[in-house]
Amino acid sequence: MPTKTKNSKTDTTSRTVESNRVVFRRVPVDDTLSVGSTLQRARAAAGQTVTDCARQIGVPERYLRALEGEDVGALPGLIYEKHFIVRYARLLGLSPTPLVLSWAELRSDLSATDQFVRRVSWRDLKSGPTFWRRFGAAVIVVALAAYLGTALFTMAAPPKLEVSQPTPGAVVTSADMVIAGVAAADATLSVNGQLVVANRDGSFSVPVTLGPGPNSIRIVAEKRYGRPSVVERQVFLATERSATGLAPSNPTL
Repeated sequence: MPTKTKNSKTDTTSRTVESNRVVFRRVPVDDTLSVGSTLQRARAAAGQTVTDCARQIGVPERYLRALEGEDVGALPGLIYEKHFIVRYARLLGLSPTPLVLSWAELRSDLSATDQFVRRVSWRDLKSGPTFWRRFGAAVIVVALAAYLGTALFTMAAPPKLEVSQPTPGAVVTSADMVIAGVAAADATLSVNGQLVVANRDGSFSVPVTLGPGPNSIRIVAEKRYGRPSVVERQVFLATERSATGLAPSNPTL
């Protein structure tokens, strides 16, 4: 049997719609009603179901049913129950203070440890609208952070640069050579420090004149932000003079 508690000053307010306006009327409450009975009667007078109330205040439905039935064993602990009663009472137009005090008397047979040791489970937390709002906000923040991280990584990454000609360590007998390859379309291209205009697709073909002996060719592709891409090639022009051992030279464009 539920414990009877006095709520002599507690009234239940219900709302009915008449002629497109909200009319409030008082519903008398029996002084001998318990906390659970008071909540149940107020909800019924307001024309609300337990499911409707649970959705409006963000409290699991089974906890509201346990409060109305005063099923202490199905509730998570006094600290949570007080919070549930306050929200439930305000929704139903009741004064929460006398209900909370009466509920504390009902729970007085439990020790302080029993009242605080139990906690709301993960399933309870995720059943309320507050959880889903916070969860949605967290998902948005994570997605935004991932997007910004990817964008920054793309900006900082060196641009594409592939050199197909000359091959590394090439030995040639003609001073005329073509440096060819492909780079990122939005990159600035240079060969041995001189700007080169690439095609729209990023491909380039630059004629150069080699000097006798070893030649150093440095191709650089860079964007406004991030690191440049650098490819270096060593080409040896074999001539009668190169056999005497000349110092490396830079080809002319």
